[in-house]
Amino acid sequence: MQEFRHMRLAENQMSPEDTERQLKEALAGTLALQADNGYPLTIPISFVYKDGKILFHGANEGQKYELIQKEPKASFCVITKNDIRPEFITSLYESAVVFGTVREIRDDEGRRECIIAILEKYMPEVMEAGIKYMNDSWDSFSCFALDIEHMTGKFGTE
Repeated sequence: MQEFRHMRLAENQMSPEDTERQLKEALAGTLALQADNGYPLTIPISFVYKDGKILFHGANEGQKYELIQKEPKASFCVITKNDIRPEFITSLYESAVVFGTVREIRDDEGRRECIIAILEKYMPEVMEAGIKYMNDSWDSFSCFALDIEHMTGKFGTE
């Protein structure tokens, strides 16, 4: 198993439960992949945290898809709070970072579960229309799961 660094400011580390809460509540996150030119590429994504995984979708082609196929190791970050406190020269923040391996969900049932979970999180009021859209565009998208190998949550204090 891969070794991960310990957090330098251990007193600011969140419990696993609070870290999971952030992943459940965050509306967006950034997926970091290894790009062809040696630079990391961060991509903002809509996602769902479910069953210890980050679920997301995307097109069947393009840079994100190609980079995942080439190197599936990734990191993912959410920031759920960032209250700037100039009087203390700091910010009160909460963030979570996860590391893991991205895999494409290829079976129809898994893909359907992924899209329905995303619809439930972001658009529950138009679930019927969202399912129709999913069915109509079935061949034009892929679903992915980031299987988490390590995660940390951190908070800032005054």
